[in-house]
Amino acid sequence: MRRLQTVKDGVSALKRPLGELTTTDQQVADVLGNFFQAVFTKEEGFQDQSKDDNDDDTAIIAANLNSDFTTDAVINKLQCLQPDKSAGPDNLHPILLRNCAAAVAEPLSIIIRKSFETGDVPVDWKTANIVPIYKKGSKTDPANYRPVSLTYVPARLWSHSSRKHC
Repeated sequence: MRRLQTVKDGVSALKRPLGELTTTDQQVADVLGNFFQAVFTKEEGFQDQSKDDNDDDTAIIAANLNSDFTTDAVINKLQCLQPDKSAGPDNLHPILLRNCAAAVAEPLSIIIRKSFETGDVPVDWKTANIVPIYKKGSKTDPANYRPVSLTYVPARLWSHSSRKHC
């Protein structure tokens, strides 16, 4: 039980590209941010299609959307949230949304449907907290950390809309 209750230390000191160690949290964040950005790969080959080419696809997506994000569907998705997952940048824990599913499902379903219809995603849902997770090796090497993105729980529902079951 004690192991589960202890708070793990954050990243202490990292080696900078020139070999010196960081001394402040801001320097650690900068080193990790630069490293993660350097190893990030942007997928090529996605091209914007004209609106005329997408009319049929848009109609199909809209039809599926109406069935995926009804109030009952959102309640089901909220009740499937895993209680052991982390809260997002808003500090709303999944267990809270799971327990309050009946109360928040209708407004949430309206927000998600409107977002799909207009193509506008709430600005907050586009943000995430990136947390470095230590893998193995030297704790001073930024390459031994992997980034984990903590997103808003409602945005997670949206991104997993294709899943029909828990």
